Amino acid sequence: GRWLAVTSLNFDISVLELFWTLARGFHVVLYAGDRGGESPGERRQEPGQVRGEARRAVESGGEPLQFGLFFFSSDEDEGLENRYHLLLEAARFADREGFAAVWTPERHFHAFGGLFPNPSVTSAALATITDRVDLRAGSCVSPLHSPVRIAEEWSVVDNLSNGRAGISFAAGWQPDDFVLNPDGFDDRIDGMYRDIETVRALWRGDAVTLPNGEGRATEVRIRPRPVSKELPVWITAAGNPETFRRAGEIGANLLTHLLGQTVEELSAKIAVYRAARSEAGHAGRGTVSLMVHSWVGASDAEARKVVREPMKAYLKSAVGLVKAAAWSFPTFRKTTTMADGSFGIDHLSDADMDALLDHAFERYYETAGLFGDVERCTGFARELAAADVDELACLVDFGVPASNVLEALPRLARVMRAAQAAQAGQADQAAPASRPDGGGVQGLHAAASHDVRGDVTADATVAALLERHEITHLQCTPSMATLFLADPRTREGLARLDCMLVGGEALPAPVARGLAGLAGGAGNAGEPRTAGAGGHARRSVTPRILNVYGPTEATVWASAHPVTADDPTVPIGRPLANTHLVILDAQGTPLPVGARGELHIGGRGVARGYLNLSRLTAARFVERELPQPGRYYRTGDLARFRPDGTLEFHGRLDHQVKVRGYRVELGEIETVLATHPEVRGAVVVVREDVPGDRRIVAHVLGSGDQLEVRLRAHAANRLPEYMVPSSIVLLDHFPRGPNGKIDRAALPQPGAAPGRGAAPSTSWTGNGAPGRPGPDLRADQVEAALLDLWRQLLGRDDVGRRDNFFDLGGHSLLMIQLQAGVEALLGRNVPLVELFRSPTVAALAAHLVETRPGAGPQAGALPGADVVDGGTARGLGRRQALARRGAGPGRSG
Repeated sequence: GRWLAVTSLNFDISVLELFWTLARGFHVVLYAGDRGGESPGERRQEPGQVRGEARRAVESGGEPLQFGLFFFSSDEDEGLENRYHLLLEAARFADREGFAAVWTPERHFHAFGGLFPNPSVTSAALATITDRVDLRAGSCVSPLHSPVRIAEEWSVVDNLSNGRAGISFAAGWQPDDFVLNPDGFDDRIDGMYRDIETVRALWRGDAVTLPNGEGRATEVRIRPRPVSKELPVWITAAGNPETFRRAGEIGANLLTHLLGQTVEELSAKIAVYRAARSEAGHAGRGTVSLMVHSWVGASDAEARKVVREPMKAYLKSAVGLVKAAAWSFPTFRKTTTMADGSFGIDHLSDADMDALLDHAFERYYETAGLFGDVERCTGFARELAAADVDELACLVDFGVPASNVLEALPRLARVMRAAQAAQAGQADQAAPASRPDGGGVQGLHAAASHDVRGDVTADATVAALLERHEITHLQCTPSMATLFLADPRTREGLARLDCMLVGGEALPAPVARGLAGLAGGAGNAGEPRTAGAGGHARRSVTPRILNVYGPTEATVWASAHPVTADDPTVPIGRPLANTHLVILDAQGTPLPVGARGELHIGGRGVARGYLNLSRLTAARFVERELPQPGRYYRTGDLARFRPDGTLEFHGRLDHQVKVRGYRVELGEIETVLATHPEVRGAVVVVREDVPGDRRIVAHVLGSGDQLEVRLRAHAANRLPEYMVPSSIVLLDHFPRGPNGKIDRAALPQPGAAPGRGAAPSTSWTGNGAPGRPGPDLRADQVEAALLDLWRQLLGRDDVGRRDNFFDLGGHSLLMIQLQAGVEALLGRNVPLVELFRSPTVAALAAHLVETRPGAGPQAGALPGADVVDGGTARGLGRRQALARRGAGPGRSG
């Protein structure tokens, strides 16, 4: 069979649809059109090939650009009682959102970096509040310490974090730091390399012989033993090509920055590093991590305003940077050149100094900082990836207030996802098509935008993939199925399937009826038919639709039910093979047919428990005697048996629900909102005002101008994106029933525009548009029509030209509906990635007008185009520069 995998790798069911299918000989096509802004595409895998989401290496050897957070704060920037609040909250965010690492430095005896005298201590603290993100020293000044002590301390971090420790070693640059080891200063560079080899040996378990207090040679090994077999090692390089070369020679990774070197100069030095590493015979290309000052604003103008003064203060402390900036501008070169030809600034007046710092700031902002809106920063990140950087270590605490830093982190995460998606698309276009036998690395890394015949212009929508690859099997959530049914071409493709699995959330009856009616697109139900693209025939019957149910703790699926059109409530079916289902009351007693109770799952698919969470494991995994003695998982789901033996799902015993396929704990959202100082109480519900469009709505006791915006930022910094409420309703009081309890059913609906959430029809034209869709709309008509479309989809009347689609409650599924509406409006295809890159009405309208077929340089210019989303023009310029770079000589690695 041929399986089209459309499920995000964030969902456990993707494990089933990849590992299970590949192990059983399926050909698998990976749809990449809706993964956090990734450009539409496809990847094809052959049996026996395994591929990780974060490891998208192609023939060139490149991997997706990784992002981490880097800290170097002044201890005067935070209050006495809250000095590490930013570090802790940002680390939690990085861990939750898929960042690669959190870096903390080693600094001594000065306010600049003074919060971080020992990165092993800060990393040990972070190990206790994170689960996935790597914890690294950036850097450890090894000549100040015994290498044995370094190995011991970081082994503790490695144990606390379960193997997530890493160290970037530095030789040190500040003489005052060496009061800790005065004898180590003169030999600090060679001493650092000796320390690295000693730490590596101790980490591997080797013994090292050193003199003890009596002068006798003593053999030592470190304890505790680290979890990782090898310590990930970086060398910190300020810009000296010799350091780059030597890092490659010893097989270390590299940590560097743009303070005093351009992107072009950095790229050349990275080539030196790669070559030295290869010549020394080390495996792999190594990792180049670039520390870069970062703050992503809602607009470029906001970012520039927020970071200007903190960066000017930072640059003032870095005389070498100011010198480079001054000497790049003739007026300042003359002002800062002393009589003896040297550089000096002490003689400058306050006005001249401020002017110099303004110029230095502008130079750094434009060429070396990850500053601006999402689009601008994504463009710069892609430019750095093209320079062969592997990871951006985003320095976030350079003087911007901690609250502003936390508020901007979700936008930094969007930059990460957009940059990785764009890079993956470029890399896939460069990769060769798979070999006919599907074997080896070429089969594994077949191009995302190639079809099996190597057509780089192939349509990569779900509808096209279903047809071109003659897909036989598909699995998706009901939310995604709703979108598929709304598109006639995709619906036709579904009708040609052999089997379709729908699960991950409750299946609404209208969606079930739509799926059951797919037979109309391919002959009569149950009758054989011939289908296939390009003249390739295959014999099949109309698709079998299965509603599947099961939690992760039961290895994904536990029951299934064939979907029919006549079921007013869609059951979750009967147990799968080797699975036992039982309904119990609160005392653990089995309930009769028809009675509602908690569903328990037993059998071979039940997990052993939660890793390192013994108390939670004991609460959720219990021993039962019926219907089969053994271990059962308490699902927390309310269910009952029908007389025919099928199961009905009746919601959660608590307030946990499924939204867009994610498991959401409404109480957790309420708790987060209630921590905001302006909130007196919060109640969170899920509304489904349009079938299939489930949204989280928060009702909050509070008032104040722009409180909804502040609450959304507050929630976004503490919750995953899918748990941030789509709408926030401010109330004076909660409605209550006769018993005094909050009446959730009486909570008001958010102010909605007509047709809220409905997919736009192909005849929709929007306010001010012509009577039929087409490519010749004026720019003002495009913008007016987009505003109407956004208000319709988002269910809000308060949408402005520069409001961000995602900040207003939009999500990836709504983005697909937006794509359909925009294509209906313009009468042409609009790639989904362009909508992610232009998330405001103003930016999207400008982009659509500029890129329409036959548009000249000034075609359709909007009134006031000079103020449309600061950064849009710069972002387009970066994309054009990248395109020119891509047209040049190829780069191998």
